[in-house]
Amino acid sequence: MEQQAQHQQLLAALHALYHHEDASVKDQANKWLEQWQQSVAAWSISDAVLHDTASSVEAQYFCAQTLRTKVQRDFEELPLDSVPGLRESLVSLLLKHA
Repeated sequence: MEQQAQHQQLLAALHALYHHEDASVKDQANKWLEQWQQSVAAWSISDAVLHDTASSVEAQYFCAQTLRTKVQRDFEELPLDSVPGLRESLVSLLLKHA
């Protein structure tokens, strides 16, 4: 359930960042998003958003960027037994969007 709550928070923060008129709300959303990107949960939630055809373009772009950054900087936090699944998922996404 925690992951579902974070998923909803992510979508709400992205909506606030891209669509809210109040600069302080956008700033707060941006700060939350930056912290969220550093979490371990960002791996699986980003992957789920990218595979969800109902996800907005903003959410897909943000999650693609998040996964790219996590692979480059935080790969060591990923359990070794999760690596093959991540690879399969990324290849699937590449083929889907090629």
